[in-house]
Amino acid sequence: MSKAPRPYVVTGMIGEDGSVYPRLEIRDLIIKHPEQWSLFVRSLLQISNPEYQPKPASFVEIAGIHGMPYQRWAGDPDCKTVYRPGTNGGYCRHSSVLFGHWHRLAVMLIEQAVGEVAAKIALADELDPKTLPDQKGRWTQAAKELRFPFWDWLDPRTPEEGFPRVDGISVFEVPTVMIQTSRGEEEFSNPLRSYDFGETLPASFEDNMALWHRTYRWPRYPGSDWANLTEDYEGLHKCLTGTDHPNQEFKPTSYMRDKFGQLFKLPPTHPEADWPSLWDEWADSTPQEKRLDGGFCLGNFEECHHKIHNDIGGDGHMSTPDQAAFEPLFFIHHSMVDRLVAMWEAVYPDYWMGKGWYDKEGKLHSFIGPKGTLTQEEGTAVDEDTPLSPFKKNETEYWTAKDAHFIHSGSALKKYFTYEPVGPFNFDKPIDRSKQQDLIGFMQQYFSTSKLDYTYAPYEGPLPSLFTPPAMPEFFPATHEPLQNFRRWILFIEVVADAWNGSHNIEIFLHDKPEIAPANIPITSVTAIARQKKTKCAGCIERKKRGANYLQGIAILQRDVIIPLMKVSGIDFANDKDANDKLCTYIQSSLGARFQLPGGDILAETTNLLSSEDLAKLQMMPGEKTPRVRLFSGAAVVAKPDSGLEHKPYYYYDWKDHGFFMTTESWKWRPENWH
Repeated sequence: MSKAPRPYVVTGMIGEDGSVYPRLEIRDLIIKHPEQWSLFVRSLLQISNPEYQPKPASFVEIAGIHGMPYQRWAGDPDCKTVYRPGTNGGYCRHSSVLFGHWHRLAVMLIEQAVGEVAAKIALADELDPKTLPDQKGRWTQAAKELRFPFWDWLDPRTPEEGFPRVDGISVFEVPTVMIQTSRGEEEFSNPLRSYDFGETLPASFEDNMALWHRTYRWPRYPGSDWANLTEDYEGLHKCLTGTDHPNQEFKPTSYMRDKFGQLFKLPPTHPEADWPSLWDEWADSTPQEKRLDGGFCLGNFEECHHKIHNDIGGDGHMSTPDQAAFEPLFFIHHSMVDRLVAMWEAVYPDYWMGKGWYDKEGKLHSFIGPKGTLTQEEGTAVDEDTPLSPFKKNETEYWTAKDAHFIHSGSALKKYFTYEPVGPFNFDKPIDRSKQQDLIGFMQQYFSTSKLDYTYAPYEGPLPSLFTPPAMPEFFPATHEPLQNFRRWILFIEVVADAWNGSHNIEIFLHDKPEIAPANIPITSVTAIARQKKTKCAGCIERKKRGANYLQGIAILQRDVIIPLMKVSGIDFANDKDANDKLCTYIQSSLGARFQLPGGDILAETTNLLSSEDLAKLQMMPGEKTPRVRLFSGAAVVAKPDSGLEHKPYYYYDWKDHGFFMTTESWKWRPENWH
């Protein structure tokens, strides 16, 4: 009688001695650590064989956890399943306080699978009689140090390169790579170019995905002529690099960096009752807490990560959550995502989900996790102790968010990986509380590109009363004081998750202001990753059922937009008693928006972006697709001259809601572009 299969326990890459080594940026891995790069390529190729054993460590099984085929992962054979009629449920942890740590475990799993193969390859290389003399003793150490790499898409090189390049070669595009082996240089297939499913696709793949036996980025084909299928890398790179406009504020990487900088605008002194709410506001694109009432305007980490999914995928796999994890760059991307999670949770160690959020009367409420896994009943509470199936920490217990929280030495369970230091920030140990504000200030400057983020410059000249800051909250640090003559302006945007039957972008433009930004250049954006309406993801189905169908994000309006608008507005800021309202109305009237599919097709536009010809022929957009767009502004506090802080962080408060605009009557759509 054969033995029952045992769980594939997720430990990360322990290695023989349990040492901790850094995950490396992909360019550093290739250039500075050729042996590790070699082992990574060869190991990823091995687990990418659909017949690889052990089955739970095969790429196709690991990728299938994220969405389709909605089957039990082979590494958790004895799980007790909870099925909903007509669906297999899946393991979805999107739009959830658990988003960051569930995905952390997914990357640890593939890191472990790759590391196990790398150790075997390295040993074989050392014993190979054809091994060159200068290669002896190098491979086992390289295998010990190998961790899953990341691509830093916020790197300043991205606006110039798009995909990362080494010696001018785009490392994610070439079909083959020359790598060092113990016998000399050899050519291998590039496992980061695409994933080949082989003859048999995973179950439940439908439509075009059922016809493509490998993954595609920005697929292009005339009609349904699959034989002539190509990939539009020019379109992909345009999404990453933006345009040739000289103003760096309007480059996608710039406003993405500013969004991440915005996430570090929290003072570390919030009252304890706010902590779970802050985590929820930060962690996911569908926050449930109501304590902060939507007026905190932090943005959220999950929405920030969406853009790379759509930019890489176009109309292909990466922008389709059901199949995204089969794209080889999914885990490279999520290794970077985890790096950013590690930064934030270390800099703000108190802000955490705990057991739920507190309302203003101090009553505890649970975060609700709609049924999104094979093991969870719908509508049950989720918190730091929720089992993160299917990832087991031992043969009987699942990891929890509390287990996965932090990667430094003070974490509940050792992860066996870290990241290289960033300036004064070290991932390997808990922060020094006496230096917390300095680290926050450093992170603000590290991520942000706008002039404000380096100078905290107030606006000059006469200003309306809105620019006179009120007293700062009592819990703010005593090292700070209000910044005079300043407001930060953002758009708080909520898009209907399934409005366009999949992932989409909403891009923001200046209307009729070519002297500030050309009409065809978006000044900022919000991205939605969404499954199709016919998805079998139980979590997504349940969220819609209970009305949690809006995805939130913020679009930051930079000083290079606001200051020129104020100058040309014609408003008498010094004497007009209605100057506040007039300014807000003028900013709103100067903005237009466009919905686009990841592959570039325009779905809908606000009427102020349309020609008279288009206005006459296009239809009004259905109301159920209309986003909720509001203009907010906030005041800032800055470090006093005698604060003693080196990096001088600043924090926002006094967020004011200036109202909805871009309502249903503002939109017309192009149904012929909506597939």
